[in-house]
Amino acid sequence: AYANPYGGARESARSAIREALDDDRLLGFQYSPFGGHTVVRRKVADALRGTHGLDFTFRDVILTSGAMAALHIALRMAARADGEVIVPVPCWIDHPLYVRAIGLSPVLLPMREPSFDLDVDAITDAITERTCAILFSHPANPTGRAYQKDGLEALAGALEDAGERLGSPIVVISDESHRDFADNTEFVSPSTFIDRTVVVYSFGKYHFLQGQRIGYAAVS
Repeated sequence: AYANPYGGARESARSAIREALDDDRLLGFQYSPFGGHTVVRRKVADALRGTHGLDFTFRDVILTSGAMAALHIALRMAARADGEVIVPVPCWIDHPLYVRAIGLSPVLLPMREPSFDLDVDAITDAITERTCAILFSHPANPTGRAYQKDGLEALAGALEDAGERLGSPIVVISDESHRDFADNTEFVSPSTFIDRTVVVYSFGKYHFLQGQRIGYAAVS
């Protein structure tokens, strides 16, 4: 369930860690500001503007202890009393556990086989006055499905209609920890179509340094 590639971290990543350890900076390994140093958040925002085509700034980015912490922050932000979170399945095994840990109720919703694309009609039918968020990994873990533009556009319309009908907006939490391993011609973030999207990311996945727990949550 937890991917640990036997090859381990690339030499370029190991070299960067060595350089950081050897560079004697004032307060280099001491407490940092909540949300991370501004210069790093600017770097993340710059990268997101290039990959997601949205006007991210450093204020839209919070650095976290890996994607796990980013997911908890996103869920706490979206939470409300007796709230429900729709989780398309198959899903990463910890997503429902995190929902419960926040005190919310996961609504596990099977996606269409064999493609496992987003079933927007099923999601629409599952939305109630208690729905506060939809949480999924994109590309999906474990299916590897990268959700297509048409499905994400349809989801955006469905959530807008539901929010107006129920008088309460619904947040999309897009766990994009594996987006670097998707075909770039296939990957489109839900944030392109849905304003109330929290993008979750893990640097550890890309650099094969999962145990270092470095990630972020971003909104725009």
